[in-house]
Amino acid sequence: CGGDEAGLRKHFVTTPLWKPNVTTGADGVAEVRFKLPDNLTTFQIMAVVDADAGSFGSDSHELEVSRPLMAQPALPRLLRTGDMAFAGIVVHNNTDEERDVLVTAEVSGLSLNGAPRTVRMAANSAKEVAFELRDPQPGTAELLFVVSAGEHRDAVKITLPVHRPRPVETVATAGSTTETATDQIAPVTGAQEGVGGLEVKLSPTVLVGSDASISYLLDYPHGCLEQVS
Repeated sequence: CGGDEAGLRKHFVTTPLWKPNVTTGADGVAEVRFKLPDNLTTFQIMAVVDADAGSFGSDSHELEVSRPLMAQPALPRLLRTGDMAFAGIVVHNNTDEERDVLVTAEVSGLSLNGAPRTVRMAANSAKEVAFELRDPQPGTAELLFVVSAGEHRDAVKITLPVHRPRPVETVATAGSTTETATDQIAPVTGAQEGVGGLEVKLSPTVLVGSDASISYLLDYPHGCLEQVS
């Protein structure tokens, strides 16, 4: 697993190959070629064969992809604006020697404190190296981690989605009138500019806003006590 031309790993795929139709040669051997993604992991290779409807067979094999020095991301799946996270990578020293590993980090879309850093790694050991992540900006944050020790090096680039918190406040009022009715809406304090909105629904009955719930109950295939009620 070499990454791109600069050795940067950023192409991660959980299923790198799915090939439903492979025919063997006269010797019963089939050959399939594919390019491994940048995952450093153990892939499970599984094959199922058949000869018409008369016979079937299957087998599996594990393929381990590794490096002498590895940087394994240890990050949350997403961030929200205002979050602070203590996360980073797990460094794996898969050599038989104790090493000083230099860990550097570059980010965009958020701020990171604590890099670069040098950690002492025992032979054939793993150690988490965490950084303080702050001020994520809405959109996508990019994080680049590079670990190096002598002739060994690994670099991994990860993207994280950053969402805005979107609390929803629902207020209902009811009444009757034959001419004009007036209602007041208090201004929302502390709201972000350009985010959110106001939606007003009017109905001649008190069932306003319940259309989605009623449709769900009507389409639910099981006539349980709750649905009948």
